[in-house]
Amino acid sequence: MKMKLTHPINRKITQFTTARLFQLVLFSLLVTGAAFACNAPTNSALDLIPDDAQEIVIGDAEYLLTGDFPSEIVDGVEDSLDGILGEIGEFLDDVETVVLVSGDDGELVILDGEFRFDYIRDAADDEGLDDEEYRGYELWTSPSLASVAFLEKSGYLLMGDEDAVKNVLRALNRGSGFLLEDEESAVRHVLMKMEKGQITQVIEGCNGLGIHSCEAVGIAVSRDGNIASPNMTLTFLFQSDIDAEEQIDELEEAVEWGLEDEGIEIENVVLEGSFVTIVAGIDEDNLDELSQPTPTPIASPTPDSLAAVPGEFYFPSTNADHIDWGVRGSGYASDPPTSGQHYSVPGQAPISWGLYNSPVPDEILIHNMEHGGIIAYYRPSSSPAEIEQLRQFIMAQPGYPRGYIVAPRSSLPADITLTAWEYYLPVFQYNEAAMAAFINAHYDRGPETLDGTLR
Repeated sequence: MKMKLTHPINRKITQFTTARLFQLVLFSLLVTGAAFACNAPTNSALDLIPDDAQEIVIGDAEYLLTGDFPSEIVDGVEDSLDGILGEIGEFLDDVETVVLVSGDDGELVILDGEFRFDYIRDAADDEGLDDEEYRGYELWTSPSLASVAFLEKSGYLLMGDEDAVKNVLRALNRGSGFLLEDEESAVRHVLMKMEKGQITQVIEGCNGLGIHSCEAVGIAVSRDGNIASPNMTLTFLFQSDIDAEEQIDELEEAVEWGLEDEGIEIENVVLEGSFVTIVAGIDEDNLDELSQPTPTPIASPTPDSLAAVPGEFYFPSTNADHIDWGVRGSGYASDPPTSGQHYSVPGQAPISWGLYNSPVPDEILIHNMEHGGIIAYYRPSSSPAEIEQLRQFIMAQPGYPRGYIVAPRSSLPADITLTAWEYYLPVFQYNEAAMAAFINAHYDRGPETLDGTLR
């Protein structure tokens, strides 16, 4: 059984889900390595959250959009953004922080990043949105599409229901009306109190838990290394100290019941005034099972392959369709994908072979693998020495750079993972012999040659 939080909020655009207690949570600018200082946030997307917020999700775009967490989280956020961004999704590479808000005025997405505002402006114009100046800010609106406001000087985009976007612009104009200023907001109090994770959600009320006098709950999720299930901290705010003390046992029982199927157990429960904090983590009895990749390993070589490489995984291709540039692919059999929907744009997909310091979209790299290329991924959190060691190893391969790409990716089954068409190899401990065997088995063995000729 999964614990569900239900909340009667209109979700006509962002369609937030609160399906599992561990699913969504708030997060600060991890891309820049900054610590989240919620007691004194300045010049951040959090400053723009309106005071009518009833539900907030904040996350780093790299985690939310590349899938370093369970697919339910990523799919939910992608669905939310798809409803707002539509055909201008190409600029998502520029997003650093995503803040999703549900409130009285509807649904709102706050995007923080280094945007190509001229491109977005042209896209909005092409989509038929009408531009106007509203309270000193550039606003694009449409009866059928989400509204878009440009905060170009500060590097923010607001998207969502027109009333929700205008509410923020009015607050900016008068200098008040934001959540972090509202001393009466239960959402604000939880946000200021709680531990922060890689993704965080705060919800007003605790409907669905059967816990009385609970005013708001915050859920902070983190994931360690290869562990398939997350660790989390849950923070509950009650109406009074007495309510919190009287209901702490019932609350612990409800949370324990909600997490029992996830391989997660409660580690600590802390009562502090009207707050109850519950810390949960991986059950050590399930650690070995959760630490391993879940795909079915190859049992024997396929007719077109060499002998199976120890430790590799095989995912037969079921789709190699070309999709329009900027459209996100779907239906991949693995993460990272080894085949499937991809872009085909001369000069852009497939991308040039070589070393990359930033993540490259799956839809591009799949085309490189279709040409028989090897992709060597590393986690951004890997040590600089190991990253450099991997780069030097790949650069020493015959024919380099032709047929090789090295790039960071947050969502990986191991710190280093090699992929080729239909195969990937998680490298849990640095092992050049294993990587060499994988390269020998799969280099230049895609459906097309490295030159792009069909076999």
